[in-house]
Amino acid sequence: MKRPIISRAEASRWKPDCDAYFEKYQDGLFDDFNQIQFVLAVEDLHANPNKGELIFGFAGVDGIFFCFLEGKPGVWAYYGIEDEHVLIAPTISDFVAKWEKREIVL
Repeated sequence: MKRPIISRAEASRWKPDCDAYFEKYQDGLFDDFNQIQFVLAVEDLHANPNKGELIFGFAGVDGIFFCFLEGKPGVWAYYGIEDEHVLIAPTISDFVAKWEKREIVL
């Protein structure tokens, strides 16, 4: 079951990845070209404790979302159809840079 994350302390299970999110991206990022909020603002973060996910963004296609996984470094894309997580970037900063250059292939 997904539930909102309301504080940085609550998201500490996903350190150190969540630290960079809170330092640089807590206001979220909107992609004008694709018309999607690909990095969510802090009030829209969600956790799925059953899968160890901290969900911070959406791809806007096929139910794919972006998350941090507890105990695993990096940014992961979750493919709901396959029920599979795929590592797509070593850090959220790398993820944002790749997204902005249109280098993320889903």
